[in-house]
Amino acid sequence: MLRKRFNRIVSLLLMLAMLLTSVSVFAEDVAEDIVAGDVVAEDTTDATEVTEDTSEEASTEAPRIIGSLDYEEEGDKLFLYVATNGDDHNPGTIDKPLASITGARDKIREIKKTDGLPEGGIVVYFREGTYSIKEGVHFTGEDSGTESARITYRNYPDEVVDFVGAASLSWDDFTPVTDQAVLNRIVDKDAREHIYSVNLKKLGFTDLQPPVWPGPYSYDGGLMKHLTKKYGITKPENDTSELIINGKTMTIARYPNDGFMTITEVIEEGWDPGSLMTTEEQIMPDDTEPIEVVVADKRIQNWTNAKGAIMAGTFCYTWASQATEVGSINVKENAIKAKYPIWYKAVNGQNFYVFNLIEEIDMPGEYYIDVDKGILYIYEPAEPVEEVAYTVLNDTMFIFDADYITFKNLNMKYTKKAAFIYTNETEGCELIGSEISYAGYYNYLMGKNNTIYDCYVHDNGYGIELAGGDRATLTRSNNLLENSVFERNDRVSSTYSPSVAVTRCGNTVRHCDISGAAHTLILYSGNFQELSYCDISEACTHADDMGAIYAGRDITQRGNKILYNYIHDIGGGSGVGANGNHGIFLDDWWSAADIAGNVFANIPDGAAVMLAGSYNVMDNNIVVDCKESFRMTRSFDYGNGTSMDVLTEKAKTIPYTSEVWKNAFPGIENLIDEKGYPDVNNHIVCTNNVLLNSGLPTTSEQVAATATVENNVTFKKDPGFYDINNKNYLLKEDSEVFDRIEGFKPIPFTRIGTYSDRAIQRIKEATVFCTDSAYIFKNGEKIKSDKTEAIIENGTMYVPLRTGADAVGAKVAFDEATNLVTVTTGADTMEFTSNGSVEALKANGADYTLSKPIINKNYTNYIAIEDLVNIFNKHLVTEGKIAVISDTQELFRKSSDSGLLRYIESQLDIY
Repeated sequence: MLRKRFNRIVSLLLMLAMLLTSVSVFAEDVAEDIVAGDVVAEDTTDATEVTEDTSEEASTEAPRIIGSLDYEEEGDKLFLYVATNGDDHNPGTIDKPLASITGARDKIREIKKTDGLPEGGIVVYFREGTYSIKEGVHFTGEDSGTESARITYRNYPDEVVDFVGAASLSWDDFTPVTDQAVLNRIVDKDAREHIYSVNLKKLGFTDLQPPVWPGPYSYDGGLMKHLTKKYGITKPENDTSELIINGKTMTIARYPNDGFMTITEVIEEGWDPGSLMTTEEQIMPDDTEPIEVVVADKRIQNWTNAKGAIMAGTFCYTWASQATEVGSINVKENAIKAKYPIWYKAVNGQNFYVFNLIEEIDMPGEYYIDVDKGILYIYEPAEPVEEVAYTVLNDTMFIFDADYITFKNLNMKYTKKAAFIYTNETEGCELIGSEISYAGYYNYLMGKNNTIYDCYVHDNGYGIELAGGDRATLTRSNNLLENSVFERNDRVSSTYSPSVAVTRCGNTVRHCDISGAAHTLILYSGNFQELSYCDISEACTHADDMGAIYAGRDITQRGNKILYNYIHDIGGGSGVGANGNHGIFLDDWWSAADIAGNVFANIPDGAAVMLAGSYNVMDNNIVVDCKESFRMTRSFDYGNGTSMDVLTEKAKTIPYTSEVWKNAFPGIENLIDEKGYPDVNNHIVCTNNVLLNSGLPTTSEQVAATATVENNVTFKKDPGFYDINNKNYLLKEDSEVFDRIEGFKPIPFTRIGTYSDRAIQRIKEATVFCTDSAYIFKNGEKIKSDKTEAIIENGTMYVPLRTGADAVGAKVAFDEATNLVTVTTGADTMEFTSNGSVEALKANGADYTLSKPIINKNYTNYIAIEDLVNIFNKHLVTEGKIAVISDTQELFRKSSDSGLLRYIESQLDIY
């Protein structure tokens, strides 16, 4: 089968798509049928919208969509194969595959040294199965591809590939526990007959340790100095191993099984360093006592002999989760005393749970490990056990110090540290279609022009941090996180464990679904960051003084955009906190962001709060069912002098008086005045917002003196949404909003979130071809056939005649006696004699000169796709490697639908 490769064009188009991360959404053409999931609206633009990078490095030209594309002919790719039954001494053919990803990496190194990198790049196919990663895999400069010769590691089409940092066990190794002394410790008597055990040490698991204390404040620097000095405790090097059954991590035995116990009285409060910033690191005093707290639940009196139990929660502030070991149980007072001091004091009404208790194994899948004896005890799972594993990998699974490497449809699971890190040295790398789950640490995307696309990131200790670019020089990374789903990525620590973090400069997060967090979902900092078109929900379920999107304590973070997001169903936390939970929380002088075109809904405390920051703009948003809309408060001298010193000292670490910064942000050289005071509470704008069943914006006295707060309009009833009952907050064209707020710009509500469903819905009555792929979409269904592969000849896209005819609803007849080919629909007919190349034919009885001749390959006629649609009066859209044939004119539109087309291509492209 002839395969011509056209990576250069595809790479350039993808690069264009990445660079266009700041294309104005108000300028987006949203004139599709509401039934198809999109909206009718007129193109408009505004100077405060997302701005494009107009530097020489960036392109402002949109990718071509309508019409044919020219493809460069490039040399064939080299293919390697890896299988679970392979051998790394094999050549890597499909019949003699390699065994591991390191084997494939090393084979590529060998090929590059001896023969050089093939002109079309290299594709490594992994056959279906689970590949154990026993130590981290490092890709260095010698593993790089190039822009036109990418190195791709991916699954074999339609096969599932998992990389795991866990070792397998067998349920057959588990036996019922008969030791009565052990069973008598378990509080729930009914549970005792369901307890099984296995000796991990006898199975070779020698690296056993107690669970690591969860929470960002458990090993705080000032606390650790005290713990090391007084108790000889150091932070563990390795993280907690976990038990996995049937693809899910099990729970270390805890009480209560869900939720928390509440502190009803404080006997010993411990020590509180204060919540404000200081210029010097605070050290815990030598005489600090561990906390002792009373709870109402008498269950704790069963734990008097517990060893190594851990108390974890938010003992003081609900934004400060931490843990420590239990010291003793005070039966008389029904109190728990910690073994060691913690950071922040204990407060009445706060919450915690206790885990690592054999006494509390009382539900299926709960387990406890006796580290000294090496015995794992578990309540037998409720479902038949098909797979058992135990996490062992203490390294980052994949580290990329290389360029132009693609990972596609390769899942990364079960590791104590990160699944991946793209370092500052990477460029042009891609992670596409992968599932990232049950990893313990942040996964980092640094470097430049890198992309994470169409991934599912869930149940990790942290999500993904985009940390590319350089703030000092305001160099943008142009890194992109797009069309991905994030769920429950605070599994290890309940606070400051976001699904997404953006830091440094010039990163973009767009069209993602991000949900499920006790605390915040998104941590935001740096310059020229963009968060747009994301569906953000179910955050702050156990928090206060927090937002689904949180940023704080820096006055130099200019140029950021939070645009066209749907932020909803936030809150439900409990504890001590003055400011509640919001959709967006700009804390303690944070400056600055443009917050425009967002829809906030069902947030009991409020849409957004801004505490003393400057240069924050809240314009053209919709707020529905929020207690308050926008709160702008706190004065210049909030806190204390030391805190203000920290603010100004932090600003001085950034060269904001340099020409680069002054050109980017005029006037920023005056950030700190002659008295040493920072520029706060200035240049605040809150205008043109729609407020339904929500309060008007509020300001403190200091903010009100300089802020522009106007034209924010309240509505007592539906102002004209398409379907408020089903939470479709798209405004109808005749909505009264447009009468009451002059110049209000339509928010493309139905374009928010991932592309996947909308893309498939759009092609329900279309056929989609992808060059060099044996897959098509036919009426929204993905189909594989040996004769559906579109090809490129002399820069023209061709499709097999029979497949093309099917795409336009035609039938093909062939007369073997005359070699006459007839293609007919109810209205149109095409006839030609098949004798190799055909340059002209009859179309509806008239002579028709083809733009490109019909060609015959392997006894199959191929027709230029443009001729096919012209003869049969269909419509064609092409972009990248795909072509869409339909009855609908301009089914996809320039710029506004490039993401949908990119998603469709990613599902068909076999490379």
